[in-house]
Amino acid sequence: MAPGLAKRDLLYLSDDGDGSVYVYSFPDAKLQGTLTGLSFPTGECVDKAGDVWIVEEGPNEIVEYAHGGTVPIATLTDPNNAPEGCSVDPTTGNLAVANAQTLSAGAGSVGVYAHAQGTPTLYTNSQMKFVLFVTYDDKGNLYADGVDYSLVYRLAELRKGAGALTPIGFNQSIVQGTNIQWDGKYLAVGDGGGIVGTGPPVIYHVKVAHSTGTVVGKTPLSGTTGIFQFFIQGNTFIGPNLGNENVMFWKYPAGGTPTKAIGGFNDPFGSAVSKGKK
Repeated sequence: MAPGLAKRDLLYLSDDGDGSVYVYSFPDAKLQGTLTGLSFPTGECVDKAGDVWIVEEGPNEIVEYAHGGTVPIATLTDPNNAPEGCSVDPTTGNLAVANAQTLSAGAGSVGVYAHAQGTPTLYTNSQMKFVLFVTYDDKGNLYADGVDYSLVYRLAELRKGAGALTPIGFNQSIVQGTNIQWDGKYLAVGDGGGIVGTGPPVIYHVKVAHSTGTVVGKTPLSGTTGIFQFFIQGNTFIGPNLGNENVMFWKYPAGGTPTKAIGGFNDPFGSAVSKGKK
């Protein structure tokens, strides 16, 4: 890892094809270092301290790295589950993990680690066979997306202080569900339609109220065949592109033509930006 990164914003990009996470300065996208020796790193998330959590599908763990650090400072186990994505509650520091399914191919779940420690409390919903990704909003409400037993896209929420994961009625058909992220105002819901040849991916801006999700806008993404665990940082949209084996950048929420790309990946999957200490 390059020296002197404490004050710099850093972009972490996971490549589950070669077991590495590549660290770039942000927004100029210059390579600063590589975290190696990971086993199928997929989703990423960042806490208020700027620590980066990386989901490892191989050992079913979530590992924590300090901003610019080169060795894990904490490791959480996710017993009997296949984790894929994560998110940190800005109000409590709880860490939520999307478990795609159990290791015995049972229904997926959302695991919540209180204060990002110990063992998780698991939440399931009868409508969700596979859980894809999770995200907290700025008030500590948790959202999850996935598909049901007929592979129809589903959204759910764990309201702050609630004890159950409940469905969100959604007025938009999703072809290929990908990541979700709170963008500061709306829930950004990804549809990687290009993955199955139905058109370019799009990000829907969803207003959630009273267990109902309503699309109020969208960000079209041209020049790509599919985006998985995207990350929105201010007015920049970062999209790992499995189909083209690169990571692309767009203006957010405008979308359209990408502004730049980083190549040379095997299977780019996850992304996160950790803010430097100014």
